[in-house]
This record gives sequence, C-alpha cells and structure tokens, in this order.
Amino acid sequence: GSPGEILLGNPFSWYVADFSGRGPSRPKPYTRMRVPRSAAVLCGLERPRLAPLDLPAVAGPPCHVVTPSRGGLNFHELTHEPWARNATFLPVEGTTWRLVAGAMMPCSFVPALLPTGAASGTWCMVLAGWDNRSLPLAVVPVLSQSEDRSAQRQKVPAPNRILSTLASRLVRPSLDAPLDALDAEAGVTAIDLEPTRARLWVLLAGGDVLAWDISEVRSLGRWRPQWALDTGVAFRPLALCEDATLGLLVVGSSDLE
Repeated sequence: GSPGEILLGNPFSWYVADFSGRGPSRPKPYTRMRVPRSAAVLCGLERPRLAPLDLPAVAGPPCHVVTPSRGGLNFHELTHEPWARNATFLPVEGTTWRLVAGAMMPCSFVPALLPTGAASGTWCMVLAGWDNRSLPLAVVPVLSQSEDRSAQRQKVPAPNRILSTLASRLVRPSLDAPLDALDAEAGVTAIDLEPTRARLWVLLAGGDVLAWDISEVRSLGRWRPQWALDTGVAFRPLALCEDATLGLLVVGSSDLE
C-alpha cells in the first residue's frame, strides 16, 4: 500500500487504515478474502535506497497472503477479488509452522541467514515462523537478474514474477531466534518482520514483546508494556507490526462491559 496505510484483517475480510494524517482513519474494506488467523501479508518493496545497483526492481504491488499449512506454506496473491483457488505451495523443512511473518528485501540485508551461493543482487523472501516450540528463520532467494530477465521475455506481469520463481524453492530454516524455554512453553501470540530495518518482533502470550535485528542476529531487548487504555478498560494485544515512520503498532481487543 501507500506510505502510512496499514492492512488489517479478520477471518472474513481485509481492511485498510490510513495513519498518514493526524490520526488513524476509519478502516475501509479492501477485499473479502477469507483467511485464517495464522495468515500474514508479505509485500515486495521497490528498490531500497541502500540496495545494490544490480538488484532487479519489483514493480507494481506484489503483495501475497502467506498461510501455514501441513508441511509448508501457501502463497496467494493479495487482490481485490475473492480468495483465489490456486495457491503456490512451498515445503518447509522441519516442524509445521503455526504462525508466519515475512518480508521481501535484498539478500545483502541478511548476510548471516543467506543460503550458500545466494548472490547479493537478488531479492530474498525472509520468513520467520512459530512452530509451538521455536522461532525458525529462513531466507529464500526469489528473483535474480537472470530470472527477472527471463520473466520479462515471457511477458510475466511484474506482480507475478515472484510467484513464478517460487515453485522450485524449499524453505530451509538456517537458525532459530533465541527464545527462553519458559516463554516457548507459554506460547507466542503474534510475530512480525519489518523489511527496511530487518527487525523481528514477537508478542508473547503473556503480553511481553521481544525484538531482534536479524541482519546481525542480535537481540534488541524485551519490553513489558502497560496495555491498559486511557479509559481504564483492559486491553488484550493480538497482533503487532512496525512501521518505519509510525513506530510499533498493536491491535487488540478490549472488554467494554
């Protein structure tokens, strides 16, 4: 979406809220795609300011809905049309993921996670998961210069070029984000990957928030926010995401009785 626009979803529809003004706007309907709670939206970025010059530009709005399923991940293009029947399936090595977060970024942003042989002038799909025990991290190179040129020759629309190269890929986690055994036992409520700073955010079931810089694979800290609203009503956090301009945004529910 445009700068300041945030996608919000429930099991029945997706909505867009505009945070670019003085305050958030009322969310507007975007698409009536029925998706499970475990789904996440993964969007491709235009060429970032610090990206290598030989990096293919991902034009258009190539956003995809990613949904964990038994043994892998399903990818659907996010459109205004009802939920597409055809999905691109990527097998995941290891335990089935219950939650997923992802972002498209230059492979050079995450050198510590790169698989052997990945080129710097390549777009990578960076994925984080929660499998009820750990937080596996994986990087999947998806669009090199040669693949981008080949897709152009075949007249593949720019938003579809990512999906066209995924069919032969395997999601192979390279390492896990460190997670305390007691935190893992209590569970994870939500995860998010911020693409411009390569930050992984984790909302624990107890309400604490953890963050890592995955470009250097180091912890950024742990926080215990006071979730009570100004009105004194209890607030239960359900999802979070970081915006490079607005900071950390949290969505939740409250008991108004």
